[in-house]
Amino acid sequence: MAKYHIKKDGTPGVCRAQNGNCPFGGESEHFPTREEAQNYADKRHEAIEQRNKLAVQFIRNRSLEIERALYPTYENIDKVKDFDSDVKVLMDNGQILIQKAINVNVSTNKHDKIYNNTNINIRIDPDNPK
Repeated sequence: MAKYHIKKDGTPGVCRAQNGNCPFGGESEHFPTREEAQNYADKRHEAIEQRNKLAVQFIRNRSLEIERALYPTYENIDKVKDFDSDVKVLMDNGQILIQKAINVNVSTNKHDKIYNNTNINIRIDPDNPK
């Protein structure tokens, strides 16, 4: 009788490994039917989505602390202007992206003021936060 596990892409697949040697998990992550495996995958995906939403909200609630931590990075750079932009926090390709916009004078002439917007980006992988 076939057993099913969840593949790397999040879909159910037939397990062809010998007992105890499956790289996708132990006995608790194997199921007698494709439907049971799909239900498990759906619940796991929902739990991950909920965790990611909570993580993003947790970080958004600390945007002022993030602002304070980033400020020393650019406070003494003469060409940086507009320290008033907000910190954005969003999910991007499965990672939490913390983004702070700053304007930088890109003029080669010290009398001209030509500003380009750029970002300080910090990425956090919620599955591997280290």
